[in-house]
Amino acid sequence: MIPEKLKKGDEIRIIAPSCSAKTVDQKFITLAKEKLESLGFKINVALVTNKHEKYNEFKKYYAAIDIDYDDLTQEDIDCLYHLYYNIRVPKKWGAGAFFSGGRFLKLKTPIPTYDYYIFVRSDLSFKKTINDLDIDFNKINYLWIETDINHFEFGTSKIIKEDPKMFWRQYNRVSGNTLNIVPRFFLNPFLSCMWAEHCSLHLLLKDFEPLITLNDVNFMCSEEKCYATDATTVVNPVFTFNKKILG
Repeated sequence: MIPEKLKKGDEIRIIAPSCSAKTVDQKFITLAKEKLESLGFKINVALVTNKHEKYNEFKKYYAAIDIDYDDLTQEDIDCLYHLYYNIRVPKKWGAGAFFSGGRFLKLKTPIPTYDYYIFVRSDLSFKKTINDLDIDFNKINYLWIETDINHFEFGTSKIIKEDPKMFWRQYNRVSGNTLNIVPRFFLNPFLSCMWAEHCSLHLLLKDFEPLITLNDVNFMCSEEKCYATDATTVVNPVFTFNKKILG
């Protein structure tokens, strides 16, 4: 499937899906907006996070537009847990946090139409600007092919075990919901699978192939080397966490 090419004047939305908007890396968002606006694009920001007591304050701080959704209940999370482990991914690989992408299953109204959508996890500090990444605006962009943290020497990016791509071959395992760039053409299929995080691409291909294939996917850090999303235990070239991760 081939969407229309990115062109000057297209509208792009930056969406922060995570547990708290309080930790959004404002520097990254500012630089991303400035860079994209300098290329002639129109940019808006939205927050899809847990609706804590300061949610509206953070929306105002980031000049975020409204998106109407309900937060996930424990019943919702239990349902996704059952779906993931007992139906969709029987080998029981961890999906990550269901609530990150799961909130998009609770939208009350459709996300407003833009040409491109940038999904940014809100608790990251970026080592690179958006200009440093190999982005293909005609495809669904993930950061990298994901492997297990046990393949790395602790605290480094050095792979110490053989066959780090075994997870990719079996389940198309990819980076978690940290940074994705998606054309409008692919938005609804992407959102329907985003809840599965590391295995979202596996579900996307399983549900939509041949309409969506690996030819419609791009890895912004190339396909040559695997990384792991858990920046608390291993090193990757794109980001670190800027808060303590609990649980």
